[in-house]
Amino acid sequence: MRSLAVAMMLAGCGGGIDAKDFASQLRDANCELRTRCGQFPEVASCEAYFPIGDDTTLLTAIDHGVVTYDGDQAQECINDLANSPCDQTSMEARRLPVACAQAVTGTVAVGAPCTENAECESAACSLPSCGQACCTGMCVAPPVESPLGGPCATVECEDGLVCDNTKTCVNLYAAGTPCLLSSDCAYGLACAGNPGICKTAPKLGEPCPDLICAELGTFCSASGTCTALGLPGTACTASTTCSTFYPCDTAIGRCTANPIVGEHCTGLCSDGSFCDSATATCT
Repeated sequence: MRSLAVAMMLAGCGGGIDAKDFASQLRDANCELRTRCGQFPEVASCEAYFPIGDDTTLLTAIDHGVVTYDGDQAQECINDLANSPCDQTSMEARRLPVACAQAVTGTVAVGAPCTENAECESAACSLPSCGQACCTGMCVAPPVESPLGGPCATVECEDGLVCDNTKTCVNLYAAGTPCLLSSDCAYGLACAGNPGICKTAPKLGEPCPDLICAELGTFCSASGTCTALGLPGTACTASTTCSTFYPCDTAIGRCTANPIVGEHCTGLCSDGSFCDSATATCT
């Protein structure tokens, strides 16, 4: 019921999102996606892993006019994130929705003091190195990105481009082109094989001769087929066959939830706590 309620809320139109609800709805959208794509059995389990952060800083910045908040863009951002495809080679999965960058924008000009990127019109705050203390920096010009045909030896290329062997920005590589990373390939393709070649990656139930699968929540099984990752209770012999959030307990041969506060841990904890290496306890 919780999953359905969140889905209906996110599908609503108009009205925008109040700034105080933005963080919680971002979390809900993330959990809707992760649950739909098989990383969690239900939204409530996902929410336990991703508690809502403190948004006091954002709300204070809005009140002081340091940043502006657009509830309609926030709603569009939430909808786009919640409806992102499980296919990680798609453009929607590889690029942050434009609305998300426009929901919160800075008002501080280049050259003026800042404490975080969100405050700056350029979205770039240069902070000095001062350990864990709260530091004041300066808004700087945004990083330069090279256009199609431009040099990329020292700068990154614009979205939708890749830096080739001649250090020139070119269009993302087409199918059949050699590659190093999946981000080098055109949308809908992955870098697969050894050496890597841009090609269409298989989906759930399809053969995976290159040992990769396109969709979040799947893996290439020993039988050579894209298979859903295991959730709590699924039989397993190694954590590679289980969801990232439910490692394989080899003692019982089942995918299990990570420990919670106060319990023994060796890695991730499942309730927003962290594994204290000194005590091996979720803290």
